[in-house]
Amino acid sequence: FVRPHGKTSDGHIPLPAPIREGDPWRVVPVTFKRAVLLYDIHIPFHDEQNCQTATRYARDEIGPDCIVLAGDLMDFYSLSFWERDPNLRDTVSELRMGERFLEVLRETFPKAKIILQEGNHEERLPRYVWQSAPELGNLDELKLASLLHCADYNVDVVTGKKPLLAGGNLHILHGHEFGGFMTNPVNPARGLFLRGKVNAVCGHFHQTSHHTEPGLGHPVSTWSSGCLCNLKPKYRPINKWDAGFVSVDLTKQNWSVRTHKIIKGQVV
Repeated sequence: FVRPHGKTSDGHIPLPAPIREGDPWRVVPVTFKRAVLLYDIHIPFHDEQNCQTATRYARDEIGPDCIVLAGDLMDFYSLSFWERDPNLRDTVSELRMGERFLEVLRETFPKAKIILQEGNHEERLPRYVWQSAPELGNLDELKLASLLHCADYNVDVVTGKKPLLAGGNLHILHGHEFGGFMTNPVNPARGLFLRGKVNAVCGHFHQTSHHTEPGLGHPVSTWSSGCLCNLKPKYRPINKWDAGFVSVDLTKQNWSVRTHKIIKGQVV
């Protein structure tokens, strides 16, 4: 006689099996020698001059082998739950502009790895599909990578609030991953330090800043990047935003981060 397993008399507690959410959260390792991080472009509300300035400077002065579109490449204005101007609701045009941006980026950097991280604005797309057409919620053709034809331009897409990990201990985030507001009365970089306690770079707040604190072993540094979108949007014309981007140099021994501001069409 063999007693069946799974009874409390066997020391087993028969709890119900959990629901598996599919693709698990994880940090995504990334390797490169020199990368450029472009944050918060917000197509179709991008600043054309600042985008050209950043792209031209990256091509001529940095020569990256990796471009990270680190969140909010797209705005998806029409899919927002906020109040929307009916004259600006044209998601199809937004998608075509986004695809054209990827096409130009690939033409400018033909050999570079290009990674598109989803930010909070890209997350508007699946939320809209789930709410409006839940039966189609898992259809690949309605996902960002398909709608922007990322495979045609050899662009990798990172979803699910997954940070990139460069050099073993530099985390590249969009900035919305912690939920709520991460900023504080000092600057976004200090807010990132307080929430993450690791070396990290973020965008999301459209503001360039840097924060470093010593530790028992090595100091911990955090950075936030300026944006490449319209600096005076109708919904928030008075703000602390600035234009800019980030470059990262990576070696086997170390890495370095540099924030670049764009003022009057010039990188400073």
